[in-house]
Amino acid sequence: MSAPTESKSVHAAPYATAPSGVARRPGLTHAVLALAAVCAFVLAFVFAATAEAADGSAGVNGGSGVVITPKVKAAKCLRSCARKKGVRGGSLIKLTGVDMRAVHTVLFLGSRGAADDTKSAVVKARRTWVIVRVPADSATGPVVALGANGARSKANFILPVLPAPPVIGSPDLQPVSGVALPPGVTLETGTSTPRVVFLGAKQLVRFSLRVNGADATAIVNLIRQSSGEVAGSWTVPAANGQIVSVDWDGKIAGQEAPSGRYVFTTSVNAGQATTAASPTPRVSNADLRNAFDLYGYMFPVRGTHNFGQYAAKFGGGRGHQGQDVMASCGTKLVAARGGVVIESRFHSRAGNFIVIRPEGGGDMAYMHMVTKSPFKPGDEVYTGQTIGNVGQTGRASGCHLHFERWTGEIWRSKPFDPLPDLLAWDQVS
Repeated sequence: MSAPTESKSVHAAPYATAPSGVARRPGLTHAVLALAAVCAFVLAFVFAATAEAADGSAGVNGGSGVVITPKVKAAKCLRSCARKKGVRGGSLIKLTGVDMRAVHTVLFLGSRGAADDTKSAVVKARRTWVIVRVPADSATGPVVALGANGARSKANFILPVLPAPPVIGSPDLQPVSGVALPPGVTLETGTSTPRVVFLGAKQLVRFSLRVNGADATAIVNLIRQSSGEVAGSWTVPAANGQIVSVDWDGKIAGQEAPSGRYVFTTSVNAGQATTAASPTPRVSNADLRNAFDLYGYMFPVRGTHNFGQYAAKFGGGRGHQGQDVMASCGTKLVAARGGVVIESRFHSRAGNFIVIRPEGGGDMAYMHMVTKSPFKPGDEVYTGQTIGNVGQTGRASGCHLHFERWTGEIWRSKPFDPLPDLLAWDQVS
């Protein structure tokens, strides 16, 4: 049977005639239009991807994500602050800036090198600020905010962090032999570390003891070994099994003790039995493990150093008022002697500098530091406490500390050559 006439007429009907007179098949035009649409979509995607790349975006997990770079502008201490709202290890701070909402971690870069770098997770974040706690061992230096998709702020905001004063180690108690004690009674003693200590430190030295087997009274004497002089004496109750301690501040009758080796000695009164202290206590071999050395000053540059050539010395052919100590930029600087900060700022010649006035006067200046010291005028600084880092700011060629000592107030008295003192301090610290 033949196909229906209607079907034949559909297939036989012409579709269109091209200007050239060539007939087109009905499906060809549809294919061309579809291909053109696909090409347009691909081109649009390529152009969009190119624009995103130029604008700083990146593909994330098969899609695309915009990288928003945070910028840190300022810092404010909120809790656990130092004097005058200064920032220190353990402080809770607010960092303000731009595009901070996605910041999840803050890096505290400290001085040069990675040895003192620390980091802390953000506690709370908003568009213009984040709250973060400063790690305990952080140091002054740049802070960097880390955000989503690898975003990282520039390290151009310097956060001053007040360093903690050096702390003494807890005494390690050891049994004492060769000391007359009542039957059943034992004695343990120990002295804090380090065993080289410096006047002007926040904590100098601690002696601890424990009497086991009876309640007792302990008599502790501190002896200057070279002369036998009693530098300090304490009578302390010592309950059975309890640790008791005495601290020495480095003074004898209110005056600074001379440098030298000192030794703690102990005697114990327990019940009727007595091992009383003699009027002039003697130092036994057993006591010597509780000895320590006392000095007045600590060498300020805590790294490899030298004292340079003629131009680095006091006078130096150009009115040089101090001594240069050559060291790598970033080397830690500490206070040679504790005292009160008189000045802490930038000067075109001295660069970033700080002046500290020890108890009794005689100002000390530390110049050309990498950044301004975190300490402000009026702050108290302790011997051995970090005050900055060696640099070459101001009028300086090469990294070094320019160190000055004055007979009284700086710029109102006279400077004197500090090299003999520096050489002596360098030998002991």
